[in-house]
Amino acid sequence: MNDAKRRKEHKRKPPLYIRFYLGGIVILVVGLISAVLTYVLATDDKAYEIAGGKQYNFQVERIGGKLAVWAVHFNQWFGSLWHGKPLAFTLAFISIGAALVCFLIARSLSFNMSFKQDDS
Repeated sequence: MNDAKRRKEHKRKPPLYIRFYLGGIVILVVGLISAVLTYVLATDDKAYEIAGGKQYNFQVERIGGKLAVWAVHFNQWFGSLWHGKPLAFTLAFISIGAALVCFLIARSLSFNMSFKQDDS
């Protein structure tokens, strides 16, 4: 093998499925580290909570009905996921999900490549 062929093979990129595996690992590690740091450094700040007493619920129901009360509660819950310690759990969940998607894509691509190699 001459020198030019060696350099060309050395510069060749790894297969796509390996890049997806590595990307999934990076997403998982960075996401979990950031989730741990967020959990350790975050404080439980109650300033983000909107008044949710009976009077507030009564006024919302009077204006918009039961569906409005459910929408307000959903909005409060969803908004609480992005502040304080719950943000750490949100980050962990999203990073695990994204890593799993990368791993599944890589697995699918590796199976496709193995079938292509068997056919040749």
